[in-house]
Amino acid sequence: MVIVLLVMSGACVWLLTAARAYVSAEAVVSKAHRNAIAQLARYADSGDSVFYAAYEAEILVPIEAARARRELEKDQPNYFTARRALHAARVAPEDITEIIVMFRLLQRQKNFSTAVALWAQSDAPRDRIQEAAQQLRVAYERGARPDSAAVLEARREVAESAARIEPLSEGFSGAISRTARDAAYMLFASQIVLALVLILLGVQLSRTVLSRGRQVERSLRELSQRLELATRGSSDGFWDWDFNRRLLFHSDHLRELMGWPRATGPRRAPEMWRMLHPRDAARFRRALRLHLAGRAASLNVEVRLRTGVASYRWFHVRGRILEQDGRAPQRLSGALTDIHTRVEAQAALRASEALLRGVFEAANDVVIVVDEQDMIQFANRAVETIFGVPVSEAIGANVTLLQPGPSTLGATWVFERPLPGHAAVPRWRRMSSTGRRRNGEEFPVEISFSEVYIDNRRLFAVFLRDMSPWRQVQQEVAQARQLLDSTQLRFEHVLVTELEAQQTHIAQELHDSLGSELAALSLVLGGTRALAGGAPQLAGQIDLALAQVQSAVEVTRALARGLMPVSDHPGAFWRAMERLASDFSRGRGASCEFATQGDVEAVSSETGSHLYRIAQEALANAVRHGRASHLEIVLSRRSARLRLSICDNGSGFSAASLSGEDAGVGMRSMLARARAIGGRIQFLRRPAGGAEVRVEWPAPPRGAPMEVPERH
Repeated sequence: MVIVLLVMSGACVWLLTAARAYVSAEAVVSKAHRNAIAQLARYADSGDSVFYAAYEAEILVPIEAARARRELEKDQPNYFTARRALHAARVAPEDITEIIVMFRLLQRQKNFSTAVALWAQSDAPRDRIQEAAQQLRVAYERGARPDSAAVLEARREVAESAARIEPLSEGFSGAISRTARDAAYMLFASQIVLALVLILLGVQLSRTVLSRGRQVERSLRELSQRLELATRGSSDGFWDWDFNRRLLFHSDHLRELMGWPRATGPRRAPEMWRMLHPRDAARFRRALRLHLAGRAASLNVEVRLRTGVASYRWFHVRGRILEQDGRAPQRLSGALTDIHTRVEAQAALRASEALLRGVFEAANDVVIVVDEQDMIQFANRAVETIFGVPVSEAIGANVTLLQPGPSTLGATWVFERPLPGHAAVPRWRRMSSTGRRRNGEEFPVEISFSEVYIDNRRLFAVFLRDMSPWRQVQQEVAQARQLLDSTQLRFEHVLVTELEAQQTHIAQELHDSLGSELAALSLVLGGTRALAGGAPQLAGQIDLALAQVQSAVEVTRALARGLMPVSDHPGAFWRAMERLASDFSRGRGASCEFATQGDVEAVSSETGSHLYRIAQEALANAVRHGRASHLEIVLSRRSARLRLSICDNGSGFSAASLSGEDAGVGMRSMLARARAIGGRIQFLRRPAGGAEVRVEWPAPPRGAPMEVPERH
């Protein structure tokens, strides 16, 4: 009783405080409204934008207040938006809560609803003031004068609207005052009446409570025993809903499932069902109505209930009407089973199935599942794209639908069932086969498959890949590689042939033209020397010129030999190789020897020129890179092939320098010349140290042997 009276007294004080807050807020809004009218009048008189900015700042106060009112009038208002609007309306922060609470509690009270209606009526005049202000601004922006018709019309509209707002503000304040006064009188009178009634009822209720306490306690004890017997040995939580008292009795296990304290007694039934998830509430109520109306034999529904603080879990709610008084049900009892784990597992399973199906459907390869009788149990959409067979037709058909002749797949099921007590280990097999499209076209396929066991049933997961595009690409790559190789060979042959031809031409020109001219000049100088016998000084100069001409002749012959090292004469090749070894020993400071082995036949000038250049480059590389001090050139015959070996005692060469981008121009030239004569070249490491460049090429038909015997 004391608590109730204190609460009512506090309500009176709070009501007066809230009314004061409304009056204070109304004064702020009215003052801002008057200031806005005054600033707008100054703007109308002068057209100064400073006054218009001041007007906008002041008129914002009643606008924000109206926005707060409209938000609070909603069924489910956004209190944050309302607070922010009231704060923008210059309402004192300590008054905002009282204003919002009083509005929501008393919005249907007569005087307060009148005040709100008056407040709302001020929106239209204020909107007219804003329109007039906008018209003023437009007029001044267009160059109007203060005494123009547009300005005067706007000022008249502002004055009329302001006149309409003023009585509304006064009526609002009066209605708020009457609301507070009436509520205060009502609360005070209620306090007096309630105090008297509570005193009388307190005495009577005390006696009644004392007399019925033991009876209620005994009934509760009996009910607890029944619930304990019912729940013993069961993992379900049991409940009993008393419709008359709107109480929900529950077992200890139900309390544990819901996360309630151990000492929790009966709960109000609405409190229990308010724990329903918002998305499940309508479904639960529908199932409950069907059972109460007799259209369902029992209450049987799966819903989510809030447990603990804020978490939801899935429960299976079952119940049945136990007692009826005529047609009205009196009690509803049932059980509550925690199925959260099962529901989550089912959801995870559905998600996994959806994911796998999405993966299979998105795959470019055909995915099928085949049983031991070669019957297709599953197929993805790729079977339509690759084989042209609809999925509906493929499922249930024999796998021979996708293959010509006898089932190749069926002949490959070589896996054995696992031994008892051992799990099946998936093993993948891969093979190549032939597929058949719906139009009869056969094409190569790659098959990958593995066995799986589902419910002790042996199945095979099969992946079929169309290899036609890969085979076509491989053929095109092979053709392109062949074309590239043949083009490269032709290019190298033409390049080397043209190079040798140019060198031969230059050598012939040097020998025939320049050599002949120099020889003629030598003869002329010799004749001139005979005529100058009586002039010793002139004879000495002629002798000097003759010596220089003879030196030029030797240089020209050496250049001609270097450009055309091997002529068409028999034995020219080994003589050129002997000369190369001799010249190399004199010019490079390293000993070089040439030798022949076996029955060595004549070598054509073209082949000899290529071999000469290879040997020349090999000798230079051995000294330059391998720092060799002794070299050997050996020409030999091996059955139907001839071999030229250039050996050295240097440091050898790296594998990277022989191929790829690291190979120099010299190495590439050697390779090209070896291919030009139809032979092959090898770069070998000698067991005793150093390197060997070995060239082998087909020997020409046997003819006359070389003019010289084997020599060193």
